[in-house]
Amino acid sequence: MTRKKITSLLSLFCFLVLFGGCKPYGKVVYQIIYSSGYVRDCYTRDVLTPIEGTNYQIGWQETEGSKDSGKYDLQILDDMGEILFVYQGLGSRTMRGVAGSDETVWLCSERWSSVHYNGYRSGDLKESVLLLANMENGEILFSQELEENELYLTSVGTKCYFYYGGKEAKEKLFGLYKIPKKDAEIYYRDNADWSEKVSVYGFDYVEWPDDMDNEASVEERIRFYVNEREIVVAFTTYEQTEKQTNKWEYIEKLRVAIPLE
Repeated sequence: MTRKKITSLLSLFCFLVLFGGCKPYGKVVYQIIYSSGYVRDCYTRDVLTPIEGTNYQIGWQETEGSKDSGKYDLQILDDMGEILFVYQGLGSRTMRGVAGSDETVWLCSERWSSVHYNGYRSGDLKESVLLLANMENGEILFSQELEENELYLTSVGTKCYFYYGGKEAKEKLFGLYKIPKKDAEIYYRDNADWSEKVSVYGFDYVEWPDDMDNEASVEERIRFYVNEREIVVAFTTYEQTEKQTNKWEYIEKLRVAIPLE
């Protein structure tokens, strides 16, 4: 086959993907929206991120070997950008934080495998580290490695809330051994007994609701509106709403409010 024919076939494939009803993105986008108005999703590439509910910021500093290991120095800064504390090797290029109690902050350092995006796409969260730090002296009071695809949402008191997108059923050993499906859910872990996972809300899907599949949509997005009292989960699609003007919008399909205990 000549190079010209190969190029033509590749061009035809791209056209079919973009305009033939197939989605150019294979993952569901996660978007976390805090009550302050700060938003984090796969397009966010901030070097400094506000720690929700405080005047502090969280940042990362590249060190030798960071690009290979994915581990950076984690910095805590004040609102003027002055570095207050540094935690070597605990940072990443994707981090968030929220206020704790008694001058503490919860910090989450995430490592994603999303190609061409800065994380926040379903199935791509490989590992995270959750920290509780004392802002009076910088002491780390609690540290925990999180499970794969365990998306940290927020903390209330000693309870840390997570979203898990579920996992499809699998068969092993030629069907002799079956791993059942796990539906998506929101749950919390208490740092007094981290091994216990307490379900707060269960969904009836893996990754994305089947009844919301829409060939007109080129992106599915789950928005998490987070505050101290509740987490609101909103399922949205990105669709063309007007053909003549080629207008595209995010359309909210369903919204679920989940009170926090």
